[in-house]
Amino acid sequence: MKHLILLAFFFMSALVSLRAQKAQTLEVKTSIYCDHCLQCESCDLRIQNALFEVKGVRSVKVKPEQNTILVSYKSAKTTPEAIRKAIASAGFEADGQKPSATGYEKLDACCKRR
Repeated sequence: MKHLILLAFFFMSALVSLRAQKAQTLEVKTSIYCDHCLQCESCDLRIQNALFEVKGVRSVKVKPEQNTILVSYKSAKTTPEAIRKAIASAGFEADGQKPSATGYEKLDACCKRR
């Protein structure tokens, strides 16, 4: 009986620990140049697709008017650096990190710096 109670205690402790891992929110400053970003395949969809490949990313909201990307993520599974790297790989600046050349070349012309 003692072993069963002890096992139940450890199980409950682990469950509480998992629930305590709340999602963090990161606001990344970027540069979005097109005026129709949310309809354009190169901006919103590319950013979201790149970020959802990062383990731990829970939600993504692109805010072209503010040139920001809000990312909700589990800090136990990923880091802000990994998130910024994914954005840069998609062809966009991320908090001063330059976009990758290959990602930038894949953007539509309307999404590139003029």
